[in-house]
Amino acid sequence: MFVNFNEETRHLLKQAEYERDELNHPYIGSEHLFLSILNNSKLVTILKKYKITYEKFRQKLILLVGVGSKKSDFILYTPLLKRIIENSVIEAREDNNKNVTPELLIINILEEEDGVAYTILKSLKVNLDKLYFDLRNIKNGKNGKRKKLLLEELGTDITKLAKEKKLDPVIGREKEISKTLEILLRRKKNNPILIGPAGVGKTAIVEGIANLMSSDKCPNFLSGKRIISLNIFQLVSGTKYRGEFEEKMKTLIKELEDNDDIILFIDEIHTMVGAGGAEGAIDASNIFKPALARGMIRIIGATTLDEYKKYIEPDAALARRFQSVLVEEPSLENVIKILKGIKPLYEKYHDIFIDDNLLKDIALLSDKYLNNRYEPDRSIDILDEVCAKSSVTENYEDRKKRVLKGRLESIKKEKLKALSNNDFKRAYNLKTQENEINKNLQSVKTNKKKVTKKDIIDVIKNKGNVMFFTTDDKREDFYKELSYELNNTIYGQSKNVEKLVKSLRKKELLDKKSCYSVLITGAHGVGKTLLAQTYAKKLVNEKNIINIDATEYTEHHMISKLVGTTAGYLGYDNKNNVFEKVRTNPNSAIIVDNYDEGCEEFKNLFMRILQLKKIEDASGKTIDFSNTIIMFVTNNIGENKMLGFGKTNKNNMLDDDNRLLNKVSVVICLQKPNEQTIKKIINDNINQITNKYKQIEVSYNDNVINDILSTINNLSDLESLIENEIETRIIDAILDGKKFINIKSIKESSVQLL
Repeated sequence: MFVNFNEETRHLLKQAEYERDELNHPYIGSEHLFLSILNNSKLVTILKKYKITYEKFRQKLILLVGVGSKKSDFILYTPLLKRIIENSVIEAREDNNKNVTPELLIINILEEEDGVAYTILKSLKVNLDKLYFDLRNIKNGKNGKRKKLLLEELGTDITKLAKEKKLDPVIGREKEISKTLEILLRRKKNNPILIGPAGVGKTAIVEGIANLMSSDKCPNFLSGKRIISLNIFQLVSGTKYRGEFEEKMKTLIKELEDNDDIILFIDEIHTMVGAGGAEGAIDASNIFKPALARGMIRIIGATTLDEYKKYIEPDAALARRFQSVLVEEPSLENVIKILKGIKPLYEKYHDIFIDDNLLKDIALLSDKYLNNRYEPDRSIDILDEVCAKSSVTENYEDRKKRVLKGRLESIKKEKLKALSNNDFKRAYNLKTQENEINKNLQSVKTNKKKVTKKDIIDVIKNKGNVMFFTTDDKREDFYKELSYELNNTIYGQSKNVEKLVKSLRKKELLDKKSCYSVLITGAHGVGKTLLAQTYAKKLVNEKNIINIDATEYTEHHMISKLVGTTAGYLGYDNKNNVFEKVRTNPNSAIIVDNYDEGCEEFKNLFMRILQLKKIEDASGKTIDFSNTIIMFVTNNIGENKMLGFGKTNKNNMLDDDNRLLNKVSVVICLQKPNEQTIKKIINDNINQITNKYKQIEVSYNDNVINDILSTINNLSDLESLIENEIETRIIDAILDGKKFINIKSIKESSVQLL
């Protein structure tokens, strides 16, 4: 048994026999052990702080028990002392410490709350709770230093980081911090859980509490407390064998219960559901439940709303042990305040200057063009990236230094070469030039680089994959270029092009979140789809153009291709629906061809998008269309049907047409081109074909254009006709080794080969 006792403890147990003999008592009890500790232990200094001395304790013992008449010849331990020693041995083993120390013996005397020693200490009016706490701290360390807890080894002390000024300031979250503190003050179920979208600042709220703890405004109940952040994976890692995880959790919970100054913070707290739960084992959430219910430990959790509903809410017993704090996205004004608050940190880190007015631009532009992420994380990311971009951009001083350093290196090489050739005169001249350049280098002032609005626009364009983004001084140039390209693609529609471009300018001037939509109508083959494609390519990247043919959505169940399938149906886990592309990249363009052919549910879906600017897909995720361009292409509304309000007719869907007309931003009705315009289109198409083949000279006359004009029914047939009648002949001539071809007509006999 004595192998579990260190040398000092063995000596104290032997000394307890001596104390018994001095008092002629027939047994050795907790009081004799305490007397030996007061007489011989290193704990005398600690016990003196509580005014416990050997003389006082011995006098109280004599008054309470008295002195015996003769010495006992037997060594007899009282049942209480045996229990104290046994408990000390067990606790030493649990702490992976084979030695029982004197402080551990006193701790177990106090924990028993029974016996003569405990009664004497109470009669001396000793603060037993404080004594117990101090002895625990000594016991947890060596040489009077506190032993490092498992929590401290695995986790990160956020309060320590706050004291070292390593945390960013938290701005505009006073309400959430106050509510979290109110929950922590509760007697039971004092565990707040922060719920909100990714990037709204849930972890920042905990850092805000840590900053409060380290400040002069620290509330009394937080004084002396600390927050330790812990990831669940740190508990699971290294637990290879069955029972290791449970043992680790047991140690962690005991440390939390023994150290009421620790508040545990678990980010992504939903990960504890199922963590460590191998077959037949209990997971972390179920191990935590009893301690959470008793209020013995305090835990702050953080997770997103979706993960809370998926993992925590279904377990009602776990959910009721936490008190939720909803963390919402801050307003635009608060985002600007946050950026102003953290601006000095980024200026110092990047060694750069940022004007306060640019912070407003960052918040406004990121809100307008990057709405698939949440504030303030979105704007802070932009700020950081803009600063990084500006800091590596070469300015005038940097260029001047680079040129001077280049010349300096060149002169040094020439000087060494001159010295090796014994050309000392040239070497002297080069040395003079070297000194002059060094003087110029020292005179170049290194001014702090500044962030510009162009830097902000470039970063947002790259992050959001935005094309339609022009600075104030280039807007007019962009609109002129857009009009020119559209007029050169769609002939004879200058008024419609002007109307379309004007609608885009109006949308930009409105400067509000709105779904920009265009309805393009007209007869078959007038170039509606071509106009839509050309327009979309100028406003978004070509890979972000989404083409939807309404003829594929004539049945209501086909809507699942757009928004996904609801739970329980095949393909529910498939996230490749059409609108998922919009959610991933809101700066897209959707071209809905043959809109009038879609079913009622298809049309209702787009009506809802135009009205609300956002919808939810089958999995409940919000898809924002504020920055998406939607273009409807249809033959159903045009010169054969009136534009405006009308009564429903069984033969058409006029009411549907009117709903669309009232929702879209602009209606473009393309007219049939005249004969002269059609001839110009034919001529351009033929030239595009002939210019492809440089190895042969191709000529044709007006008869070819007239033949094509008389053959086609509409312009949609033009491409295939030219391919069949013109391009095929050119390719045949090339295969025959000809260098020249003259096409007089599209008839076979009217081709001259040389």
